[in-house]
Amino acid sequence: MINAVILAAGTSSRMQGENKLLMPYRQKTIIQSVTESILGSKCQKVIVVLGHQHDQILKVLEGYPVEFIFNAAYRRGQTSSIQASMSMLGDHAAGFMVCLGDMPLLTSQSYDLLIDHFFMTRESCAHPIVRPVFKNSVGHPVLFDIHYREEILAHDEPDGCKSIIRENRASYHPLDVNTLNFFFDIDNPDDYRRLIISSEEGI
Repeated sequence: MINAVILAAGTSSRMQGENKLLMPYRQKTIIQSVTESILGSKCQKVIVVLGHQHDQILKVLEGYPVEFIFNAAYRRGQTSSIQASMSMLGDHAAGFMVCLGDMPLLTSQSYDLLIDHFFMTRESCAHPIVRPVFKNSVGHPVLFDIHYREEILAHDEPDGCKSIIRENRASYHPLDVNTLNFFFDIDNPDDYRRLIISSEEGI
């Protein structure tokens, strides 16, 4: 069983005052689009980590079959939100996929590619870590074996788990992908404009 953790707590500091997760995309909000794609994947449980404007995120995701947890320390960075979700993981989870809430170009099939790669790799590696790669670039999401839960809880770098991947290089199994959707998130107004243009062009 794979659990998905959707990081939806950030302040969108580079979006000039708007919460990027609540901005419109194809008749929905960005966070709704991302959540629906993950719910359509092979993940059996979806956890949404809330923080900034949590009440508004809760409102747009009302009725979705997801679980919520509020990260009171969300201003400390991404790691705090990942850590907040660890208590919510299912007892029988084989792994957890850390997903960004601002990657609406990913489809259910995109997430399933990583999940399938994880289980294939697990046949020869006890505790794999997988993530998408294209040439020399690394993308998201990252799928960790459940083995790394305690290591993440003890992690003290604020902006993610890159060093955990480095320290477990022997268990790192990247998945080569041929689409840039795994590398496109919404950080600033220019990114959002590119997203809307791609949507209008049917990409």
